[in-house]
Amino acid sequence: MMAIGQSRKRISKQWKPSVWELLVVCVVCVGFIIFGQWVQNTGHRPLTQMQVAAQTMDSAISAIAAHRQTVGPAIDLGTDINGTGLIGAFFTPMTTTTGNLESKRTTTNPNMAGLIVSLLLDAGVQQGELVAVGASGSFPALLLATCAAADALELPVSLILSLGSSQFGANIAGFTWIDMVKVLADAGLPTIVPAAFSLGGDLDIARDLSTTAREWMQEIISETDATFIYDADLASNVSQRMGIYRQAAQQSSIGAFVNIGGSWANLGIDSSVLAAPPGLMLLESLPEEEKRGVIHQMQADGVPVIHLLNMRELTQRYGLPWDPSPLPQPGEGMAKLLDERSASRLIALIAVIVAILWLVSVLLRRKACQSAVSSSS
Repeated sequence: MMAIGQSRKRISKQWKPSVWELLVVCVVCVGFIIFGQWVQNTGHRPLTQMQVAAQTMDSAISAIAAHRQTVGPAIDLGTDINGTGLIGAFFTPMTTTTGNLESKRTTTNPNMAGLIVSLLLDAGVQQGELVAVGASGSFPALLLATCAAADALELPVSLILSLGSSQFGANIAGFTWIDMVKVLADAGLPTIVPAAFSLGGDLDIARDLSTTAREWMQEIISETDATFIYDADLASNVSQRMGIYRQAAQQSSIGAFVNIGGSWANLGIDSSVLAAPPGLMLLESLPEEEKRGVIHQMQADGVPVIHLLNMRELTQRYGLPWDPSPLPQPGEGMAKLLDERSASRLIALIAVIVAILWLVSVLLRRKACQSAVSSSS
């Protein structure tokens, strides 16, 4: 019996994991966790830069809202339910087309800036490359988001702005993007001073607006140092815009083109552009040159295009809320944008699975040893 007891003791020691085995498992699990944190913090789409951009946009919204509350024009809380100061009027003399109110409110989410950081990095923009921006006045919040994203990535920007706006955009006299730039600058926040203006609207010369509205818009543009583009010939208009962007890029290159809104000169006149997906886009084919807008010319030149239009599809595609109230906090609800968190959690889960499998193997070996002891007895 003693011999059997001694055998049991000797055999039972065999199922205990060695110190080296335990050490290897610990190192592997800790390594997975550290790698997951590295993916989260230094991946190709850095969370810190996305969150910084969202916070900057949130601060910019606060500055604009405060200005409108104290100086004016007054905020209409019936339409601007979150009090951002970025929602314009239903109709003014500089209103060019209809606009969707819920769509405009959706763009005031500060996490739009995080989305644009993500899209610029997906486009492969490198340090020092120019971000060319073509926008109408219809989505001032997306201009804020682009400002914040470019600032977070330390990228230079060249903006050509069509001053006209659809409903609920920057269509209030005395509070166009020109005025918003001054508010942001006074608050010490990043902004984009347009390199060039056009009137926007029909044929980019606001043919659909009154003579009085066109003259007023030209007057406020003349008070800036920007170039004034007034050309109803599409090819010539696009050529002027491309020249301005290339000159701004100087010895560098254009890393990406961001289109905001539905400017005639940016989208061109080929009907296929209506099916262009929002976000980082790639058209399967280009229309004939006389129908091309800036987005087509950029793609022809090999420049990635980020298309910010059709907000419903954009939010569904990238996981941002539609017409939220109250607005999300910076960094909140960016599930699809912050996929590094999902990746880091997956890596952490792998570490847990490794640990569980090892424990199961220990239990199985213990059971096998106990069976062997029982058999020997």
